[in-house]
Amino acid sequence: MESNTSEFKEEEKPTKRLELEYLSAFVGDWQTEGRYGSDVDNMHGTESYSFLENEFFLINKWTRSFGSHRHVGMVFLGYDTLKHKFISQSCDNLGYARTYEVFIRKDMIFLNGELERAKIHLSANKQELFIQWEINKKGAWSELCDLRGSRSH
Repeated sequence: MESNTSEFKEEEKPTKRLELEYLSAFVGDWQTEGRYGSDVDNMHGTESYSFLENEFFLINKWTRSFGSHRHVGMVFLGYDTLKHKFISQSCDNLGYARTYEVFIRKDMIFLNGELERAKIHLSANKQELFIQWEINKKGAWSELCDLRGSRSH
């Protein structure tokens, strides 16, 4: 099969972006608690944030328990040089895989997906973490879960 390499666009070489520096404030381990489908705290868990070597991607691992249910997942967040935007890829123990468009501000991460969206932010002293998830049901956004965490490492 003949190949004409001139037809292929060369991929942009990844460079460190300011937004990645903002993410360093999230690095560490967090103990979380909050609400899932309730007005009272009924969920607890852990969040862990670390950078993949060379700090181009942030890795988030989380575990949440509510009642007899356990929800565990992993997220890779970074800049997609082909799409020219930040994205995250996630998967969980329930079999779901999601891709979110990501917007990063100082001490804040916004995840936007077709069915879910989230705002993750830190307190001014960077010792508290707040996570609000919403779900899209028939075109209307409503609260999915609301978590707060304290830094444990």
